[in-house]
Amino acid sequence: MEGPPSKRWRAVALVLVLVLDLGGLGWCGVEGCWEEERVALLQLKPFFNRLRDPVKNKMRYVLYNWVEDINSDCCKWEGVECDATNGKVIGLSLPNRFYLETGSAETHSWFLNASLFLPFDHLKSLNLSGRVIQGCLPNHG
Repeated sequence: MEGPPSKRWRAVALVLVLVLDLGGLGWCGVEGCWEEERVALLQLKPFFNRLRDPVKNKMRYVLYNWVEDINSDCCKWEGVECDATNGKVIGLSLPNRFYLETGSAETHSWFLNASLFLPFDHLKSLNLSGRVIQGCLPNHG
């Protein structure tokens, strides 16, 4: 005869907790970034990937590891900081690196589409230093 239902349910609950905890489903930590945020970062890439090198006077591409590979962990991408417990993007650092090195800002101004940042609902810091942003476009999100 089987044991009392309460003991059986406790055993099932314990096994379930162990499977969820050890199974890597993110309950005790997260591996990788959220798909929605990975896609949103790739939508930002064209706006922040090219910089004019003032010394060589040519365009350069900078976000080399921002790739469209589903197995690529965007939390490890250049300029991206994620929360260690939930994997959400909490920081983006997309400065004009030539500005940081030479003090020379971009020569053209542009309008920022702030709605591109809407998917980052845990974003706490955004570094766009050296970018000559003339203003913002109305939100389209």
